[in-house]
Amino acid sequence: MARQQNVRQEYDLLSFSRSTDPELYLKLVTHTADLVWEHAPVQTKNGGRWTGSAGFSGITQGNVRRFLFLIPNFRNYGAGLFAIERYARGRWTVEGGLRYDYRWLRAYFRDEVTELVTNKTRDWQNVMGSLGATFQLTPELTLTGTLGTAWRAPNVSDLYSDGLHQSAVAYERGNPNLNPEYAVNTNLNIEYNHNRLRVDLSLYNNRIDNYIYLKPDSVPIVRQRGAFPAYTYNQVLATFRGVDATIQYKLLPRLTLISKTSLLYAYDHTNNGYLVYIPPNRTDNGLRYDFIGDDASSSRRVSGLYVRANVLYVARQNRAPAVSERQENGQLIFTGDFAPPPPAYTLVGAEVGMRWEVAGHPLSIILTGSNLLNQRYRDYLDRFRYFADEPGRNIMLKLRMPLGQRKS
Repeated sequence: MARQQNVRQEYDLLSFSRSTDPELYLKLVTHTADLVWEHAPVQTKNGGRWTGSAGFSGITQGNVRRFLFLIPNFRNYGAGLFAIERYARGRWTVEGGLRYDYRWLRAYFRDEVTELVTNKTRDWQNVMGSLGATFQLTPELTLTGTLGTAWRAPNVSDLYSDGLHQSAVAYERGNPNLNPEYAVNTNLNIEYNHNRLRVDLSLYNNRIDNYIYLKPDSVPIVRQRGAFPAYTYNQVLATFRGVDATIQYKLLPRLTLISKTSLLYAYDHTNNGYLVYIPPNRTDNGLRYDFIGDDASSSRRVSGLYVRANVLYVARQNRAPAVSERQENGQLIFTGDFAPPPPAYTLVGAEVGMRWEVAGHPLSIILTGSNLLNQRYRDYLDRFRYFADEPGRNIMLKLRMPLGQRKS
Protein backbone atom coordinates (compact mmCIF):
# COMPACT_ATOMS: atom_id res chain seq x y z
CA MET A 1 0.00 0.00 0.00
CA ALA A 2 1.17 3.53 -0.68
CA ARG A 3 0.05 7.14 -0.33
CA GLN A 4 1.38 10.06 -2.33
CA GLN A 5 0.55 13.76 -2.10
CA ASN A 6 1.54 16.03 -4.97
CA VAL A 7 1.09 19.80 -4.52
CA ARG A 8 1.74 21.92 -7.60
CA GLN A 9 1.94 25.71 -7.50
CA GLU A 10 2.68 27.58 -10.71
CA TYR A 11 3.35 31.32 -10.65
CA ASP A 12 3.31 34.20 -13.11
CA LEU A 13 4.80 37.68 -12.82
CA LEU A 14 2.06 40.16 -11.87
CA SER A 15 3.22 43.76 -12.21
CA PHE A 16 2.07 46.24 -9.54
CA SER A 17 0.66 43.44 -7.40
CA ARG A 18 1.57 42.34 -3.91
CA SER A 19 -0.23 39.04 -4.27
CA THR A 20 1.82 35.98 -3.38
CA ASP A 21 -0.85 33.54 -4.59
CA PRO A 22 0.08 31.19 -7.42
CA GLU A 23 -1.73 31.39 -10.74
CA LEU A 24 -2.40 27.65 -10.58
CA TYR A 25 -2.75 25.42 -7.50
CA LEU A 26 -3.37 21.68 -7.71
CA LYS A 27 -3.27 19.17 -4.86
CA LEU A 28 -3.48 15.52 -5.88
CA VAL A 29 -3.66 12.74 -3.28
CA THR A 30 -3.18 9.17 -4.53
CA HIS A 31 -3.66 5.88 -2.68
CA THR A 32 -2.61 2.55 -4.20
CA ALA A 33 -2.83 -1.04 -3.01
CA ASP A 34 -1.55 -4.30 -4.52
CA LEU A 35 -2.11 -7.88 -3.47
CA VAL A 36 -0.25 -10.73 -5.23
CA TRP A 37 -0.52 -14.49 -4.65
CA GLU A 38 1.99 -16.94 -6.15
CA HIS A 39 1.11 -20.60 -6.31
CA ALA A 40 3.63 -23.33 -5.56
CA PRO A 41 5.59 -24.59 -8.58
CA VAL A 42 4.11 -27.65 -10.27
CA GLN A 43 6.41 -30.20 -11.90
CA THR A 44 5.13 -32.20 -14.88
CA LYS A 45 6.04 -35.77 -15.83
CA ASN A 46 7.86 -34.64 -18.97
CA GLY A 47 10.19 -32.36 -17.00
CA GLY A 48 8.25 -29.14 -17.36
CA ARG A 49 7.54 -26.66 -14.61
CA TRP A 50 4.45 -24.48 -14.05
CA THR A 51 4.65 -21.24 -12.07
CA GLY A 52 2.18 -18.42 -11.82
CA SER A 53 0.53 -15.69 -9.83
CA ALA A 54 -2.74 -13.85 -9.47
CA GLY A 55 -3.59 -10.60 -7.82
CA PHE A 56 -5.49 -7.38 -7.34
CA SER A 57 -4.44 -3.76 -7.80
CA GLY A 58 -6.41 -0.70 -6.79
CA ILE A 59 -6.04 3.06 -7.00
CA THR A 60 -8.01 6.08 -5.82
CA GLN A 61 -7.23 9.75 -6.45
CA GLY A 62 -8.67 13.06 -5.36
CA ASN A 63 -7.77 16.48 -6.74
CA VAL A 64 -8.33 19.94 -5.23
CA ARG A 65 -7.74 23.07 -7.31
CA ARG A 66 -7.62 26.78 -6.46
CA PHE A 67 -7.31 30.05 -8.36
CA LEU A 68 -7.22 29.76 -12.17
CA PHE A 69 -8.92 26.81 -13.86
CA LEU A 70 -6.91 24.17 -15.73
CA ILE A 71 -8.60 20.93 -14.67
CA PRO A 72 -11.63 20.42 -12.40
CA ASN A 73 -11.74 18.87 -8.97
CA PHE A 74 -12.22 15.16 -9.42
CA ARG A 75 -12.34 11.78 -7.76
CA ASN A 76 -11.46 8.55 -9.51
CA TYR A 77 -11.27 4.88 -8.62
CA GLY A 78 -9.62 2.01 -10.42
CA ALA A 79 -9.42 -1.73 -9.80
CA GLY A 80 -7.77 -4.57 -11.64
CA LEU A 81 -7.70 -8.36 -11.38
CA PHE A 82 -4.98 -10.34 -13.13
CA ALA A 83 -3.56 -13.83 -13.51
CA ILE A 84 -0.23 -14.90 -15.08
CA GLU A 85 0.93 -18.44 -15.78
CA ARG A 86 4.34 -19.64 -17.02
CA TYR A 87 5.46 -22.98 -18.37
CA ALA A 88 9.16 -23.81 -18.75
CA ARG A 89 10.65 -26.92 -20.27
CA GLY A 90 14.08 -27.34 -21.74
CA ARG A 91 14.96 -24.33 -23.84
CA TRP A 92 11.35 -23.08 -24.00
CA THR A 93 9.44 -20.75 -21.70
CA VAL A 94 5.84 -19.80 -22.48
CA GLU A 95 3.87 -17.19 -20.56
CA GLY A 96 0.26 -16.04 -20.79
CA GLY A 97 -1.81 -13.59 -18.81
CA LEU A 98 -5.27 -12.05 -18.48
CA ARG A 99 -6.31 -8.83 -16.77
CA TYR A 100 -9.64 -7.12 -16.09
CA ASP A 101 -9.70 -3.38 -15.33
CA TYR A 102 -12.43 -0.98 -14.21
CA ARG A 103 -12.10 2.82 -14.09
CA TRP A 104 -14.54 5.33 -12.58
CA LEU A 105 -14.17 9.13 -12.82
CA ARG A 106 -16.31 11.96 -11.47
CA ALA A 107 -15.39 15.59 -12.21
CA TYR A 108 -16.88 18.57 -10.35
CA PHE A 109 -17.57 21.94 -12.00
CA ARG A 110 -18.47 25.19 -10.23
CA ASP A 111 -20.27 28.01 -11.99
CA GLU A 112 -18.36 31.18 -11.02
CA VAL A 113 -21.53 33.31 -11.30
CA THR A 114 -24.22 31.17 -9.67
CA GLU A 115 -21.76 29.12 -7.54
CA LEU A 116 -23.77 26.05 -8.56
CA VAL A 117 -21.71 22.83 -8.48
CA THR A 118 -22.41 20.13 -11.05
CA ASN A 119 -20.62 16.89 -11.82
CA LYS A 120 -19.98 14.56 -14.72
CA THR A 121 -19.40 10.84 -14.18
CA ARG A 122 -17.89 8.32 -16.58
CA ASP A 123 -16.73 4.75 -16.22
CA TRP A 124 -14.92 2.22 -18.40
CA GLN A 125 -13.93 -1.44 -18.26
CA ASN A 126 -11.89 -3.79 -20.39
CA VAL A 127 -10.24 -7.23 -20.54
CA MET A 128 -6.67 -7.57 -21.80
CA GLY A 129 -4.46 -10.54 -22.59
CA SER A 130 -0.90 -11.36 -23.50
CA LEU A 131 1.01 -14.37 -24.79
CA GLY A 132 4.76 -14.69 -25.08
CA ALA A 133 7.46 -17.29 -25.66
CA THR A 134 11.21 -17.42 -25.07
CA PHE A 135 13.51 -19.85 -26.86
CA GLN A 136 17.14 -20.44 -25.88
CA LEU A 137 18.51 -21.03 -29.38
CA THR A 138 22.09 -21.42 -28.11
CA PRO A 139 23.70 -20.77 -24.72
CA GLU A 140 24.58 -17.31 -26.04
CA LEU A 141 21.47 -16.48 -28.09
CA THR A 142 17.91 -16.00 -26.77
CA LEU A 143 14.80 -15.14 -28.80
CA THR A 144 11.62 -13.73 -27.20
CA GLY A 145 8.34 -12.89 -28.89
CA THR A 146 5.20 -11.39 -27.35
CA LEU A 147 1.71 -10.52 -28.50
CA GLY A 148 -0.60 -8.58 -26.22
CA THR A 149 -3.41 -6.10 -25.91
CA ALA A 150 -3.53 -2.98 -23.75
CA TRP A 151 -5.83 -0.07 -23.07
CA ARG A 152 -5.93 3.32 -21.34
CA ALA A 153 -9.00 5.22 -20.20
CA PRO A 154 -8.89 8.99 -20.80
CA ASN A 155 -7.92 10.94 -17.70
CA VAL A 156 -9.33 14.20 -16.39
CA SER A 157 -6.79 16.29 -18.32
CA ASP A 158 -7.66 14.58 -21.60
CA LEU A 159 -11.37 15.18 -21.05
CA TYR A 160 -11.80 18.47 -19.22
CA SER A 161 -8.70 20.67 -19.47
CA ASP A 162 -9.62 24.27 -20.22
CA GLY A 163 -7.04 26.82 -19.19
CA LEU A 164 -3.52 28.17 -19.30
CA HIS A 165 -0.89 25.62 -18.30
CA GLN A 166 1.76 27.89 -16.82
CA SER A 167 4.66 25.43 -16.75
CA ALA A 168 4.10 24.49 -20.40
CA VAL A 169 3.37 28.05 -21.59
CA ALA A 170 0.31 26.72 -23.40
CA TYR A 171 -3.47 26.86 -23.37
CA GLU A 172 -4.91 23.33 -23.23
CA ARG A 173 -8.45 22.22 -24.06
CA GLY A 174 -9.87 18.82 -23.22
CA ASN A 175 -12.23 16.75 -25.33
CA PRO A 176 -15.16 15.24 -23.35
CA ASN A 177 -15.99 12.92 -26.26
CA LEU A 178 -12.77 10.92 -26.04
CA ASN A 179 -12.93 7.12 -25.93
CA PRO A 180 -10.41 4.74 -24.33
CA GLU A 181 -7.24 3.81 -26.19
CA TYR A 182 -6.97 0.19 -27.33
CA ALA A 183 -3.66 -1.26 -28.48
CA VAL A 184 -2.38 -4.47 -30.04
CA ASN A 185 1.34 -4.80 -29.34
CA THR A 186 3.83 -7.18 -30.92
CA ASN A 187 7.47 -7.43 -29.93
CA LEU A 188 10.49 -9.51 -30.94
CA ASN A 189 13.59 -9.39 -28.74
CA ILE A 190 17.00 -10.88 -29.54
CA GLU A 191 19.68 -11.17 -26.85
CA TYR A 192 23.24 -12.28 -27.58
CA ASN A 193 25.90 -12.53 -24.88
CA HIS A 194 29.23 -14.18 -25.62
CA ASN A 195 32.72 -13.37 -24.42
CA ARG A 196 33.26 -9.64 -24.95
CA LEU A 197 30.10 -8.90 -26.93
CA ARG A 198 26.58 -8.29 -25.63
CA VAL A 199 23.70 -7.31 -27.93
CA ASP A 200 20.08 -6.55 -27.01
CA LEU A 201 17.87 -5.90 -30.05
CA SER A 202 14.13 -5.20 -29.78
CA LEU A 203 11.72 -4.79 -32.72
CA TYR A 204 8.13 -3.73 -32.05
CA ASN A 205 4.91 -2.83 -33.80
CA ASN A 206 2.05 -1.23 -31.83
CA ARG A 207 -1.33 -0.42 -33.36
CA ILE A 208 -3.33 1.99 -31.16
CA ASP A 209 -6.99 2.69 -31.83
CA ASN A 210 -8.20 6.04 -30.39
CA TYR A 211 -4.63 7.18 -29.68
CA ILE A 212 -4.92 10.35 -27.53
CA TYR A 213 -2.53 13.25 -28.07
CA LEU A 214 -2.33 17.05 -27.80
CA LYS A 215 -2.91 18.56 -31.23
CA PRO A 216 -1.70 22.14 -31.90
CA ASP A 217 -4.61 24.44 -32.75
CA SER A 218 -4.62 26.75 -35.75
CA VAL A 219 -5.05 29.93 -33.72
CA PRO A 220 -3.09 30.86 -30.57
CA ILE A 221 -4.97 32.06 -27.49
CA VAL A 222 -4.46 35.74 -26.64
CA ARG A 223 -4.42 36.72 -22.96
CA GLN A 224 -3.21 39.77 -21.02
CA ARG A 225 0.25 38.22 -20.87
CA GLY A 226 0.36 37.78 -24.66
CA ALA A 227 -0.36 35.06 -27.22
CA PHE A 228 -0.01 31.43 -26.11
CA PRO A 229 0.12 28.30 -28.26
CA ALA A 230 -3.19 26.44 -27.90
CA TYR A 231 -3.76 22.69 -27.98
CA THR A 232 -6.79 20.41 -28.01
CA TYR A 233 -6.81 16.74 -27.07
CA ASN A 234 -7.57 14.61 -30.11
CA GLN A 235 -7.53 10.92 -30.99
CA VAL A 236 -6.74 8.93 -34.12
CA LEU A 237 -5.85 5.43 -35.28
CA ALA A 238 -2.04 5.29 -35.07
CA THR A 239 0.78 2.83 -35.63
CA PHE A 240 4.11 2.93 -33.80
CA ARG A 241 6.92 0.69 -35.01
CA GLY A 242 10.60 0.82 -34.33
CA VAL A 243 13.88 -0.69 -33.21
CA ASP A 244 15.80 -0.30 -29.94
CA ALA A 245 19.36 -1.64 -29.93
CA THR A 246 22.01 -1.77 -27.20
CA ILE A 247 25.52 -3.05 -27.93
CA GLN A 248 28.33 -3.48 -25.43
CA TYR A 249 31.76 -4.63 -26.57
CA LYS A 250 34.89 -4.97 -24.41
CA LEU A 251 37.70 -3.52 -26.48
CA LEU A 252 40.06 -4.25 -23.57
CA PRO A 253 39.50 -5.97 -20.21
CA ARG A 254 38.69 -2.59 -18.62
CA LEU A 255 37.59 -0.58 -21.68
CA THR A 256 34.00 -1.03 -22.93
CA LEU A 257 32.26 0.42 -25.97
CA ILE A 258 28.57 1.15 -25.30
CA SER A 259 26.14 2.02 -28.09
CA LYS A 260 22.41 2.71 -27.75
CA THR A 261 20.22 3.44 -30.77
CA SER A 262 16.47 4.10 -31.00
CA LEU A 263 14.57 4.32 -34.29
CA LEU A 264 10.83 5.10 -34.27
CA TYR A 265 8.27 5.45 -37.04
CA ALA A 266 4.73 6.62 -36.22
CA TYR A 267 1.82 7.18 -38.60
CA ASP A 268 -1.66 8.66 -38.33
CA HIS A 269 -4.00 6.39 -40.33
CA THR A 270 -7.05 8.54 -39.66
CA ASN A 271 -5.64 11.56 -41.49
CA ASN A 272 -3.06 9.72 -43.61
CA GLY A 273 -0.19 11.75 -42.22
CA TYR A 274 2.38 12.03 -39.48
CA LEU A 275 1.83 12.76 -35.79
CA VAL A 276 3.29 15.64 -33.78
CA TYR A 277 5.66 15.21 -30.82
CA ILE A 278 7.03 11.81 -31.81
CA PRO A 279 10.61 11.21 -30.56
CA PRO A 280 13.14 11.57 -33.38
CA ASN A 281 15.72 8.90 -34.12
CA ARG A 282 18.79 9.00 -31.90
CA THR A 283 22.03 7.19 -31.14
CA ASP A 284 24.21 7.48 -28.03
CA ASN A 285 27.75 6.06 -28.27
CA GLY A 286 30.50 6.13 -25.68
CA LEU A 287 33.45 4.52 -23.96
CA ARG A 288 33.76 3.47 -20.32
CA TYR A 289 37.03 2.67 -18.56
CA ASP A 290 37.05 0.92 -15.16
CA PHE A 291 40.22 1.68 -13.17
CA ILE A 292 39.47 -0.45 -10.09
CA GLY A 293 37.75 -3.80 -9.92
CA ASP A 294 34.26 -4.14 -8.45
CA ASP A 295 35.01 -7.02 -6.10
CA ALA A 296 32.68 -6.82 -3.09
CA SER A 297 35.21 -8.75 -1.01
CA SER A 298 37.93 -6.17 -1.66
CA SER A 299 39.31 -4.44 1.41
CA ARG A 300 39.91 -1.16 -0.45
CA ARG A 301 38.00 1.87 0.83
CA VAL A 302 37.68 3.08 -2.76
CA SER A 303 36.09 0.80 -5.35
CA GLY A 304 34.31 0.94 -8.66
CA LEU A 305 36.30 3.92 -10.00
CA TYR A 306 35.38 4.58 -13.63
CA VAL A 307 35.31 7.28 -16.27
CA ARG A 308 32.89 7.49 -19.17
CA ALA A 309 32.53 9.72 -22.23
CA ASN A 310 29.68 9.71 -24.74
CA VAL A 311 28.39 11.45 -27.85
CA LEU A 312 24.62 11.77 -28.33
CA TYR A 313 23.27 12.45 -31.82
CA VAL A 314 19.57 13.32 -32.24
CA ALA A 315 18.27 13.54 -35.79
CA ARG A 316 15.81 16.10 -37.08
CA GLN A 317 12.24 14.79 -36.93
CA ASN A 318 11.43 14.76 -40.64
CA ARG A 319 8.30 12.63 -40.16
CA ALA A 320 6.13 15.43 -38.77
CA PRO A 321 3.10 17.32 -40.13
CA ALA A 322 3.95 20.02 -42.64
CA VAL A 323 4.03 23.46 -41.01
CA SER A 324 2.68 26.60 -42.66
CA GLU A 325 1.20 29.94 -41.61
CA ARG A 326 -0.93 32.61 -43.23
CA GLN A 327 -2.78 35.82 -42.41
CA GLU A 328 -6.57 35.69 -42.51
CA ASN A 329 -8.63 38.76 -41.54
CA GLY A 330 -5.71 40.05 -39.53
CA GLN A 331 -5.37 36.72 -37.67
CA LEU A 332 -2.30 34.49 -37.94
CA ILE A 333 -3.39 30.96 -38.86
CA PHE A 334 -1.11 27.94 -38.42
CA THR A 335 -1.35 24.43 -39.85
CA GLY A 336 0.44 21.34 -38.54
CA ASP A 337 2.36 23.02 -35.72
CA PHE A 338 3.50 26.45 -34.55
CA ALA A 339 7.06 25.91 -35.81
CA PRO A 340 8.86 23.28 -37.89
CA PRO A 341 11.01 20.63 -36.14
CA PRO A 342 14.41 22.00 -35.05
CA PRO A 343 17.66 20.86 -36.69
CA ALA A 344 19.59 17.77 -35.62
CA TYR A 345 22.12 18.21 -32.83
CA THR A 346 25.11 16.48 -31.25
CA LEU A 347 25.95 16.64 -27.53
CA VAL A 348 29.13 15.55 -25.75
CA GLY A 349 28.99 14.29 -22.18
CA ALA A 350 31.29 12.71 -19.59
CA GLU A 351 31.06 11.09 -16.17
CA VAL A 352 33.42 9.91 -13.45
CA GLY A 353 32.31 7.91 -10.45
CA MET A 354 33.44 5.72 -7.59
CA ARG A 355 32.34 4.24 -4.28
CA TRP A 356 34.02 5.26 -1.03
CA GLU A 357 33.51 3.48 2.27
CA VAL A 358 32.45 5.92 4.99
CA ALA A 359 31.86 4.53 8.50
CA GLY A 360 31.10 1.13 7.01
CA HIS A 361 28.60 2.51 4.48
CA PRO A 362 29.23 2.69 0.70
CA LEU A 363 29.08 6.30 -0.52
CA SER A 364 28.62 6.68 -4.28
CA ILE A 365 30.23 9.82 -5.73
CA ILE A 366 29.36 10.69 -9.32
CA LEU A 367 30.42 13.80 -11.25
CA THR A 368 28.43 14.21 -14.48
CA GLY A 369 28.74 16.73 -17.26
CA SER A 370 26.29 17.14 -20.15
CA ASN A 371 26.48 19.33 -23.24
CA LEU A 372 30.13 20.00 -22.41
CA LEU A 373 30.71 21.93 -25.64
CA ASN A 374 27.84 24.29 -24.74
CA GLN A 375 26.00 23.49 -27.95
CA ARG A 376 22.94 25.61 -28.84
CA TYR A 377 20.04 23.33 -29.71
CA ARG A 378 16.31 22.81 -29.33
CA ASP A 379 14.56 19.54 -28.50
CA TYR A 380 11.57 18.66 -30.69
CA LEU A 381 9.68 17.15 -27.72
CA ASP A 382 10.09 20.26 -25.56
CA ARG A 383 7.29 22.78 -26.09
CA PHE A 384 9.64 25.52 -24.86
CA ARG A 385 11.43 25.14 -28.20
CA TYR A 386 9.00 27.70 -29.60
CA PHE A 387 10.60 30.35 -27.36
CA ALA A 388 14.10 29.39 -26.23
CA ASP A 389 17.08 27.06 -26.60
CA GLU A 390 17.72 24.13 -24.27
CA PRO A 391 20.02 24.65 -21.26
CA GLY A 392 23.74 24.83 -22.02
CA ARG A 393 26.64 23.16 -20.28
CA ASN A 394 25.57 21.42 -17.06
CA ILE A 395 27.81 19.94 -14.34
CA MET A 396 26.29 17.89 -11.49
CA LEU A 397 27.79 16.22 -8.43
CA LYS A 398 25.70 13.38 -7.00
CA LEU A 399 26.24 11.75 -3.60
CA ARG A 400 24.27 8.65 -2.68
CA MET A 401 24.55 6.59 0.51
CA PRO A 402 22.11 3.72 1.22
CA LEU A 403 22.10 3.85 5.03
CA GLY A 404 20.48 0.44 5.25
CA GLN A 405 23.59 -1.23 3.82
CA ARG A 406 26.75 -1.73 5.80
CA LYS A 407 29.92 -3.46 4.69
CA SER A 408 30.70 -6.47 6.84
